[in-house]
Amino acid sequence: MPTGSVFTIVGGFALIVLVYGFAVWNVFRRTRGDKFIELASLTTVLFVLMMAAIRSGNFPDWVLEPLAMLLGSLALVSLFFMFRWGYRALRRRGGPNTAHELKHK
Repeated sequence: MPTGSVFTIVGGFALIVLVYGFAVWNVFRRTRGDKFIELASLTTVLFVLMMAAIRSGNFPDWVLEPLAMLLGSLALVSLFFMFRWGYRALRRRGGPNTAHELKHK
């Protein structure tokens, strides 16, 4: 493998990490307190890191298995906050078709 290609791969990886890190930092800065956005961002970061670890092939199973469990847990908690956010949005929307008004007709 020529040495130029190693520097190209490392440079490309560093650029991706910097751009994605800036994007995640910007999301955290703009949406303070939004648990769904925060957890979904962390889940995405962990997913990307796990994919990189799997592709490298140098990580043992005892490291990847707990990370996979953490990824699954974060995904489920993110889904919970997403559904909670949707439920609250529907409740705040109001109008004649809300569940409360349909129940009392």
